[in-house]
Amino acid sequence: MNDDLEQSNNGDQSRQLFSRIESNPAILHGKPVIAGTRLSVEVLLESLASGDTFDELLEDYPFLSREDIVAAIEYAIHLIATATDTTQAVS
Repeated sequence: MNDDLEQSNNGDQSRQLFSRIESNPAILHGKPVIAGTRLSVEVLLESLASGDTFDELLEDYPFLSREDIVAAIEYAIHLIATATDTTQAVS
């Protein structure tokens, strides 16, 4: 994972968060997106959680690849695995 800021071609600051995942303050207020798109990881994961298949997502978003979908899932796994446990058990 590369946490260094990189300059995009248009002068905006983009940050590579994970393979195929980037963040840019000028795109969706800096939410993680599939690199080179305005499709947020959040929207992609919500679609999968609601039952959309990879094939349906690829049809709905023709610019997307299977590798992009897998990268979004891997990014979410990485965030969960590296998060500090701030949750408490509910009685």
